[in-house]
Amino acid sequence: MERQEWMKPNSESVAKMCEWLADNLQGMQTTLKQIMKLIEEDGNPSTYEMGDFDMKSPQLRTLVHEFNSMYVSLAERCGQITGEFQVNQCPELQMEIQGPLQPNSSKGSPYVAPGMRLHVCNLDRDHVDADRSLSCGDGNLETSMKESSRLLSDSESESFISGVNSYLGTVKQINGLGQQLKKSKPPTEPISLSLSEEVDPDDDANKSEYGSYEELIGGVVQYEVLKALNQKYQQSEVEITMLKGALSRSESALNDLQVELEATKTDMEMKNACLEETKAKILHLESQVLELETRLSDSHCKAEMLTEALKQAHEKLGGSTEDEATISSALDLERQKVAVLLERISVHHKDGFDGQNEIIKLQYVLSEAERKHYMEKEQLIMQWDSRFKQMEINSRQREDEMNELHHALVRDMQCHINNSQVGIEEREARIHSLNKELDGMKLRHDMVVAEKDGLNARIQSLLAELRCRDIHIKELAAGTASSQEYEDKSSSRVQELENEVEMQKALIIDGAEKKREAIRQLCFSLEHYRTGYNELREVFLRHN
Repeated sequence: MERQEWMKPNSESVAKMCEWLADNLQGMQTTLKQIMKLIEEDGNPSTYEMGDFDMKSPQLRTLVHEFNSMYVSLAERCGQITGEFQVNQCPELQMEIQGPLQPNSSKGSPYVAPGMRLHVCNLDRDHVDADRSLSCGDGNLETSMKESSRLLSDSESESFISGVNSYLGTVKQINGLGQQLKKSKPPTEPISLSLSEEVDPDDDANKSEYGSYEELIGGVVQYEVLKALNQKYQQSEVEITMLKGALSRSESALNDLQVELEATKTDMEMKNACLEETKAKILHLESQVLELETRLSDSHCKAEMLTEALKQAHEKLGGSTEDEATISSALDLERQKVAVLLERISVHHKDGFDGQNEIIKLQYVLSEAERKHYMEKEQLIMQWDSRFKQMEINSRQREDEMNELHHALVRDMQCHINNSQVGIEEREARIHSLNKELDGMKLRHDMVVAEKDGLNARIQSLLAELRCRDIHIKELAAGTASSQEYEDKSSSRVQELENEVEMQKALIIDGAEKKREAIRQLCFSLEHYRTGYNELREVFLRHN
């Protein structure tokens, strides 16, 4: 009685646990279908867009985390169930239950409830498929990731490989949990191959999908690599066109700068010619100023000569007065001689009357001489007076002319000097402005030369970058060829795996027949178990 009371709640708890396991397995199966659907959508090039991978990868990760948590809880619960079932199982009950099952008793396997056997079978089968897919796919995925990471750039390869590695790490974690689940089972418990009506009819398709999991991941990785390479190739073509446009713009700007430089050179030459002309005009004006200064000095010399001539005329007038004094002295001498003669006459008058005639003659001669001398003297004085007046008039005229000429020359020279000074100031201001413009032109020329050197350096750097781009494009083309070869190999591998899947489908169909036979045997054993349970119940009721 105690044994029957102990068995009843244990069978109810086992039934509840089996229902819970069935629900968890159903949830895991739906989650796995969603994961495979997302992977197929990511691997389909026709439905793939640029932002789909970034949008679907978080969803895929959440589904993988949910699948992982369900797997962990299922493993813990399964280990707890198997431990409780083995600890609480009574040897007598095992003998009574194993009695009707003589065909299976020869194998030495303990009895497991049909629901428990069904779900443990599904769990082991999923775990074996996951182990097989991961064990055969880890190496290929890692090698394909290594090969694809060589073709990608640093930033893109790191981001993409980190995402795939996190996904592979999650799958490997699930694999490890499955191995822990295997270790938590009793070593003597075989893997059952029974099925019930709760088996999903799409199990074969899911199994084929699980079998081609690594091929799908490889196709996704290969497609991502090819798409990244295509995008980089298109970006490099766009950059090359942009660089060509920038190069043409820089060449046009360089041509404009050369034209502007030629124009500045011509302007500089014209301004240099104007500067030379202004210098020649300044020299001509300086020569004219020197000529005017020489003319002014000549006029001063002429004025000095005229003043000297005037002085000589005054000296000559002084000389004429000296002649008059000599004449007057000569007249005095003559008078003295006359007096001497008169004395002689008076002496001779005494001497004779003959001397009187001689005296009259001498007086006549003396009077004639005095008259001639007076006339000559008057004539000479008149001549000297007329000459002196004429010379005074001429000297005054010359002085007036010299003064007028001097004033005119001074006025002309002052005006010319003022005009020359104004012109010189204007020329100096113009020369100063031209020097400033020349300095500005030189500075602009230096800036243009520096800018030209910078543009030449930039052109050289752009040409070097273009060469690097060409080399990179060649490398990308070589990588694309290798990727094409790898894609061909992958397509051949996919074809082989499809053939293998077809063979496995045939094997699964054969196994399904065996499973149906096993289900029929389980139904017979369940009917036998029910009859035995009814007999035990009747016996229990009779005892009560």
